[in-house]
Amino acid sequence: MSETTVSSEEHAAIADRYRVEPQNWLELEPSYTGHGVARFSTNPGTVTGPTVVRFAEDGTLIEFLMNVEAIEAETSTSEPAVFIFVNGLPVPGSPGSFSLGPSSNECASVEVTGSDFTLAPAQPSPVTALGGNSEVEFRPYRTVARYEDTSHAHYWAVPLLNFVVDFKRFHLALQDHPLRTRKTAPYEASRWPFSLYHESFYRNGNALIPFMCEGEVAFIEPLPDYAERRARAEAGEAVVTAVMVGRLPENFDDSLADWFPADLVTLLSLASGREVAVPYVELRSESRRLVARMHTRIGDAGAARQTALIDEGFSGSTGALLTSFLVSPVCGQVWFRVMLKHLLRGYSNGGSLEDRLNHLFRAVEGAAAGLGLAGGRPLEVDDQLRVEIEARIDELVTELLSIQKTASAEDQDRIASLANQVRGVKSNRPSFATQLRDLVAKVGLPDAQWLASFKFKPAHDGRLIAWPQAAGAYRNRIAHSAFIDFDDYDIDNTIAFIRHLSDVLARVVFHLIGFVGLYTPPCGNAGARTYERPNWAQPESLSAAVFRYVE
Repeated sequence: MSETTVSSEEHAAIADRYRVEPQNWLELEPSYTGHGVARFSTNPGTVTGPTVVRFAEDGTLIEFLMNVEAIEAETSTSEPAVFIFVNGLPVPGSPGSFSLGPSSNECASVEVTGSDFTLAPAQPSPVTALGGNSEVEFRPYRTVARYEDTSHAHYWAVPLLNFVVDFKRFHLALQDHPLRTRKTAPYEASRWPFSLYHESFYRNGNALIPFMCEGEVAFIEPLPDYAERRARAEAGEAVVTAVMVGRLPENFDDSLADWFPADLVTLLSLASGREVAVPYVELRSESRRLVARMHTRIGDAGAARQTALIDEGFSGSTGALLTSFLVSPVCGQVWFRVMLKHLLRGYSNGGSLEDRLNHLFRAVEGAAAGLGLAGGRPLEVDDQLRVEIEARIDELVTELLSIQKTASAEDQDRIASLANQVRGVKSNRPSFATQLRDLVAKVGLPDAQWLASFKFKPAHDGRLIAWPQAAGAYRNRIAHSAFIDFDDYDIDNTIAFIRHLSDVLARVVFHLIGFVGLYTPPCGNAGARTYERPNWAQPESLSAAVFRYVE
């Protein structure tokens, strides 16, 4: 090879070295065939026969069908026996008679055994079963297949529906990971200028998103035919585009509910600007052998584009976002999960302004409740005055309850409600504006004080209102009237507020999980798209023009 140039033959040789070899271990449309046994409890008995279970790529159950070969029941049925046994119930006092609807014979369990697996619904409620002349259709909402491989589960692996980003990073430590979906020759270090070509072709064949999970490097990798699948996802199909693989905890127990960090899926949706979903979760051994597959759909793979928080091709921050979340104190917290879900809905470009605002406000309230900011607090007056005020409130409640005793039944309920409202004054629950103000201060946003004092004109009357109070006014309009009357409210400033609040809540999330990477603020900067870190909003650089409020 030349020291200064790369010939076409040398270029072709380097490209050939890193030619991708697909690793076809991922089953996109899982199916199972075996012997089924279903047990019914209302009219006790069992049905057995060959059973087929099939799932679509998006996780939808296509078929769970048993061809019944035998019925064993305490109460025998006439023909068609399968239909009557499954759909009907014996009529008390009328031997041999059955009634159809509204209740049917409750299916307590169904199990399918194949050559190397056992599949069964894993749900607390009975399984919906529909009987035909000689077949039974089952409709569970959560199903688990366990394989005979006795290997210890080491990894979790999930297909990702509609995850669309520009993959630009690679990680040499993942070269020989057993759950890679693509494989090339190892990276070969070389001298300039050949190193440029080696790195470029290796990157093309090994591009992924690395992150840390349980102390090991985990990853998201596009499937070998990613370009085609991306085009289908962008055209509106729900299609698997990538796979995400992570390390299981040392003391992993799959019998525990919600062990999978499902919030990763919502974070990927927020990061990529497209709702991502998971059709099933797999458990795999260190050598890639399948231990179990849990058919439980996570997320909703929507086709609509939304606000994308991270430009993976530019900043490569998606992996850092996942890493930060997995070691954060909010990982697994229900309130945080709810907050993320509302934030995702609030970022949708398809809903009305009221819908978007409603979800953003609920995200605020969820975070405030989770962080202990929504509870009652002492009245903010002098201690001696507070004692006097609370005593008067107690006296008023006592008088109302006394009046209630002589009132009509209808008025008694109204007076009781009024007494509860008066008690609420004493409990002094913070207003929405106070919760929002306290939230940004609690997580330590650098512009918390600026937000508390910043004023703009939400309505056409021209009055300047502090930002938290304006948020409360918008919320009250939606809560009490279900819409914002834009004859009274300025639509331009409402849109500016939505973008601004969207960014504030994104930064709240980032601060809660300790993420410090680059992201794209939904509000931009005076309308321009920017790439910033979560602490970008320093008070000295902020103004109404930055967020495009109309003066």
